[in-house]
Amino acid sequence: MAGKRNAGNKRPSMFEVAKLAGVSHQTVSRVINHSPDVSDATREKVQKAIDQLGYRPSNSARALASHRSRTIGLIAGGQHFYGPISTISAIETMARQHGLFVTVSMVHEALCSQEEFDDLCRSFDEMNVDAFIFLTPTDVMFSAACRTRIAQPRVIVTSTHGGIGVQDGLRLMESADRRRVSVVGMDQWSAMADVMHLVVEYGHRSVLYFAGPKEWRDAATRLLAWNKLCAANAVNSVTVQCETWESSEAYGKMNHILDNIGRTGGNLPTCMVCANDSQAVGVA
Repeated sequence: MAGKRNAGNKRPSMFEVAKLAGVSHQTVSRVINHSPDVSDATREKVQKAIDQLGYRPSNSARALASHRSRTIGLIAGGQHFYGPISTISAIETMARQHGLFVTVSMVHEALCSQEEFDDLCRSFDEMNVDAFIFLTPTDVMFSAACRTRIAQPRVIVTSTHGGIGVQDGLRLMESADRRRVSVVGMDQWSAMADVMHLVVEYGHRSVLYFAGPKEWRDAATRLLAWNKLCAANAVNSVTVQCETWESSEAYGKMNHILDNIGRTGGNLPTCMVCANDSQAVGVA
């Protein structure tokens, strides 16, 4: 009967599975780890014993045997925003599909210190994580992710530009660390090119651009890309610098601009472009 446990509700072991299936425990291990060196008939017999006993592999035991925890340490900022949270969800889903676990620590993206970041890395190291993923939306987090000293491979998720460039950040690492790092992120340049295509297609030549907070690398990259695209497409753009991503700030700034135009008799731009959805809600 599937899911049946042995006496005393004790967790069944790999050796019990091997005994029931009439194979060695090494063969059970190969089946669990999806080794190709097992015949279909043997694999079926072992799986039947696993199902009958309700056996589940112990991650700690597998870690001791393989010297791998199959766990990724994720340090992330931006917990109050849709973009970072959706990225964390995607990472966790992909890890699960590959039989990996993700343990997450959230930090304040603008206030995280190097000491806090290093302490979190040490805590994860004590958990024997196999690798790190750093979700670093701000300059302070990106710098901390580059400076921290860890032996495991690291993936840094960030944008290309900000107060510190990607290459400058990588130069903060030891040469050995640089061989174990990958930097990935959304293609903000192509995204802004798509926006510019729509602006030009609809004939707009006078635009207000609501920029995100300067310490956010996505905001800095989008603004840089936007300004270069405006120059290339003869679009006159005025930047409205916001200190937060909040819709309320964008709403207040838009009302102030409208009041000024009403008092001075100026011309209202024909198009507004916002650096994120919340700003667009406020401006609209």
